[in-house]
Amino acid sequence: MTMTFKPGRFYQCCRCRESKDWHYFNDGQMYWNYWCIRCQKSPTGSLPIRQTEEHRRGT
Repeated sequence: MTMTFKPGRFYQCCRCRESKDWHYFNDGQMYWNYWCIRCQKSPTGSLPIRQTEEHRRGT
């Protein structure tokens, strides 16, 4: 089962544990383990990269 993120809601990233608005996540992730766009682009085994406007999904 995949997750569809809804506008107006906040979600918690399963990697960095930060609560973020829906546009910081990509649709189609499994509901039990979803990562924000920033954590998806970060190398495994290191801290997440710094958040920029590049890590937002277009609305």
